[in-house]
Amino acid sequence: MVHKPLPVDSLRIKRYSLFQTSLRKFSSETTEQQAKNYEDPAVPSEVMENLKAQVQKISQAMALGEYAQAQKMITAYKGELEKYFTPDHPAYLSYENNQGVLWRMNGHFQDAYDLLFSVYNKYCKLLTKAHPSTISACVNVATVLRDLEDYDQSVKYYEEAIEMRKQTVGDQHPEYAMVLGMSAGAYRKKGDTQTAYRNLKEAYMVMANHYQGEECIPCAVILNSMGLLFKHQQKYERAIDSYERCLNIREKIQGPSHPDAIATRHNISELYNVWGKPEEAESMIKENLKYMEELREREAKARENHSHHNHHNH
Repeated sequence: MVHKPLPVDSLRIKRYSLFQTSLRKFSSETTEQQAKNYEDPAVPSEVMENLKAQVQKISQAMALGEYAQAQKMITAYKGELEKYFTPDHPAYLSYENNQGVLWRMNGHFQDAYDLLFSVYNKYCKLLTKAHPSTISACVNVATVLRDLEDYDQSVKYYEEAIEMRKQTVGDQHPEYAMVLGMSAGAYRKKGDTQTAYRNLKEAYMVMANHYQGEECIPCAVILNSMGLLFKHQQKYERAIDSYERCLNIREKIQGPSHPDAIATRHNISELYNVWGKPEEAESMIKENLKYMEELREREAKARENHSHHNHHNH
């Protein structure tokens, strides 16, 4: 049986299935880091509070996979920001960083690269290479280079970020493990499956140790990557084990209609196809279509709420 590709939103799902989308919370800078970037005595404190609140709402929309909503909010936010900050101020660079990440999520990889690379260079000059914001920006550059299929350059930036994280937070820290795990996709695409596996294994150990078990989103991300790697190596039993553990965590923590859970099911259906199990693939796709419909309804409701009340309801 020749299997037809996903009829609905297949490009969108394909994008979601790039495992790193689930790292949006980390790779758009952490909220505390952004808050530090805003400290500016010349700006009234109520303005600062309002800007910080907007950043949190944008981060929330991105974390929920509501990218269209996040884009509207980020455009409005930029207008506010420009009243108080010049384009070389860290607060403005934080905005550009988030805009670049959002473009990447929406598949505008070249635009995202141009912006994120420029942010990274500005941070290097402004804050030094060892600053958390610079390292985050370096990770974002590496990730979008992977999306653009420039795997050699991607690995170069990942290695720089891994080294800087190791120097600044040590090799038992989740932020170090996160970059290590993210780098695996670029190594796998480069054909270096050995380094890919080694990095994933180390990242998993650090995360599971830090979160006292694998029931956390960072471990789900790593398990999804392991699934991709094992599938690539035609180790299908190990691949399905990794994917199912990942899906179990995602459904528990994020809910079954979250874009990341949808992406994992899509990965499972693709695995069943190459494994020669079309019936399993078919039933997984049917299940996924139901949740995609749920996600669409939720996004429509979010847009409605936003336009009625001009704020985001969760």
